Amino acid sequence: MYKRLTVILLACILVLPLCAQTLSEQSVVSLMTCTPGKPLYLHFGHSALRVQDPAFLGADSTVSAIDWTFNYGIFSFDTEHFYTKFVRGETDYMLALQPTNYFIATSEEEERTVFEQQLRLTRDERQQILDALIENYKPENRVYRYNFVFDNCATRPMRLIEAALPAFHVSTDTINDTWRDQISYYAGKYTWGEFGINLVFGRLADKRMTVAESLFLPENLMNYIQQSGIVGEYHIGTFTPRDGNFFPSPYLVLIVLCLLIIAVTAWDLRRKKQAYLLDAALYLLYTLLGCIITFLMFFSTHPFVTENANWLLVNPLWLLPFVLCMWKGGRKIHTRLMPAICLFVVVEFILAISSGQTFHFFLMVPLLHALRLICLYIHFYAKNRHA
Repeated sequence: MYKRLTVILLACILVLPLCAQTLSEQSVVSLMTCTPGKPLYLHFGHSALRVQDPAFLGADSTVSAIDWTFNYGIFSFDTEHFYTKFVRGETDYMLALQPTNYFIATSEEEERTVFEQQLRLTRDERQQILDALIENYKPENRVYRYNFVFDNCATRPMRLIEAALPAFHVSTDTINDTWRDQISYYAGKYTWGEFGINLVFGRLADKRMTVAESLFLPENLMNYIQQSGIVGEYHIGTFTPRDGNFFPSPYLVLIVLCLLIIAVTAWDLRRKKQAYLLDAALYLLYTLLGCIITFLMFFSTHPFVTENANWLLVNPLWLLPFVLCMWKGGRKIHTRLMPAICLFVVVEFILAISSGQTFHFFLMVPLLHALRLICLYIHFYAKNRHA
């Protein structure tokens, strides 16, 4: 859905005079849709608007042929504090004006197919879209605060098309898919992106979408435009999600981690000694992931990261038992707290699965960890206390 800084530099080749420019009757406005790319930020596809005219009347009253693509998906990794802003949901994107042949060539280099749908518009409607694009391309307007689902490269072209066609209304009927369903689908099965997105998404992501809301995804917008009757019969295709492989995948890693917990617990029971290093490592993992979830919940403007039931079991409170496991005196305190820790995990696990939020497989790790602790407490520490 996005492109890099190099695109911005090349986009600056086109300097557009910001005054009246007139399209001819032969002009065409098209919706351009790119299939997913390999990096996670390209997994969702991309949308842009193309304007062609063999007899374009420029601001200087000269007639020439134009073929421009207006691209709302430009961002720069070199922006100051880019990653901090990205995590906080404060990433700025910009509208770029590119020669269409460059736009297509760049997509092909990224192994992405480009579909084009020429819109059935009157000259006045095409002119209205171009005027809006030119207004948006002004230096004071071209940068905007990006929002992954509510304001992106697909929603902006859709709004311009709607504005030019007052009789064209996008359906507000509810569909069966939730926000989480569709975002997970394009993030890709067995990918760390899909795993992380679902871990930080709260229960609001499990709300069913409307047709209009689903158009934030380029493929959905392309299909809706195709079915709307405002385009001709153009060849479009189905996106193929950039799925990962089960070997390796986050789910395989979690399975191995769960087997490791079981194996170490059995070994501890046999030798009657607790492997505190494993417990400390798990507590540290919960703490670090919990810090990320907590930051997103309370300090980020990203959609769907609030009201996250995963936070009940994955939060910074695990820092306390981590510290206790790191020194001899603390381990004795940890032993006395083990029943309370287990009760806490069980209660929080029940609350999490009762919240209505889609269950995340990672929650099985603290649950299995709690079972490990209670087994050690009953079969070793409790027996020693009664001896």
